[in-house]
Amino acid sequence: MQEIKIIRTSDEFLALKSVWQDLETRCNLSHPFLSWEWHYSWWMQYKNSFKPEADLQIFCLYNSDQLLAILPLMIIKKSGLKILQLLSTEIEPTDYMDILATEEHRDFYLQTIIESVQFRILIRSVDYIWIKQISDNSALFHIFASTQNSASLKTFIYPSKICPFIDLPQTEDEFLKQLSQNMRSGLKRQINKINKSENFHSYIISDPAQIEPAVNSLFRLHQARFEDKNKQTGFLPRRMEFHMDLARLFLEKGWLKLFVLQDNDKDFGVLYCYQVGGKMMYVQGGFDPDYQAYAPGNYLLMRAIRTAIENHLPLFDFMRGDESYKSKWTNLKLQLYDLYIPSSLRGMVFLVSVKFVNQVKKFLKKFLRK
Repeated sequence: MQEIKIIRTSDEFLALKSVWQDLETRCNLSHPFLSWEWHYSWWMQYKNSFKPEADLQIFCLYNSDQLLAILPLMIIKKSGLKILQLLSTEIEPTDYMDILATEEHRDFYLQTIIESVQFRILIRSVDYIWIKQISDNSALFHIFASTQNSASLKTFIYPSKICPFIDLPQTEDEFLKQLSQNMRSGLKRQINKINKSENFHSYIISDPAQIEPAVNSLFRLHQARFEDKNKQTGFLPRRMEFHMDLARLFLEKGWLKLFVLQDNDKDFGVLYCYQVGGKMMYVQGGFDPDYQAYAPGNYLLMRAIRTAIENHLPLFDFMRGDESYKSKWTNLKLQLYDLYIPSSLRGMVFLVSVKFVNQVKKFLKKFLRK
């Protein structure tokens, strides 16, 4: 018989570790953002960042003692409104979220959860549901974006971030042929320039003792690059502890790919990636602006792509953001969406007003172009 249990405390969350990880294995994760390590680390690091503290609501669907599905949620308060949203979707870029369940059962198990008495009681206690950064292939999109969803919930759908990606061929030569002539020739010059220097070398982190200095360099160099461009970044030092903990956990799982480029013993480039579910995922990079002539970013990106090809991975994922440099590597993109579902009159008024303001902004932008 199926039943739903709701995890509401940090101790219960910790105790869920082994069964959550067993479910991960059965689901063949395609990214790390539904892993126990990601969510538990996020919760312990950031739960006190909200005033009042975020309210944990992890829905677990069981059949007898077997865990079938997990829908990790939390309640936060913004602008006087209570919002039910996916766990870990604040502060850190948590893309591709969905229910954790085997692919053939995702839609059915999600429908079971949202039709449950527990879920219906929960949504009556909040003003709206906010589902961020999901693909149109997710169960969350299938169920909540449908006007026929059984919970009779009105859904506002907005295109959100773009995630560029590369379909990787079987060899590096084939990949290079996919690039423009200018990009290909420039890349070869940059790689040769670094390879010819006796003082330069690169490596991939393999020892837990290497993580702390490498992550420190990642944040320091990332900040330096943005300061050099007089730009601001959200990848701030306050997020370092989360990524330090995560790097250690992911190295143990074989998911961490942290590439470091050095001049003798001085780090001047760091590329932070995950290798999960048959793809390499580019998370963040940091590069010393004093070494700009060597294009360390391109060098390390090519090193990561080469590693992915050597490991027979079919995909390199740049993740969210349509920065111009990504278009030099690929023209393939995945659209992510944000869904807003009002569950109170205040929530409906708020979301309708936001939609109206966005429409006015869109009209004015189009009008001013003329």
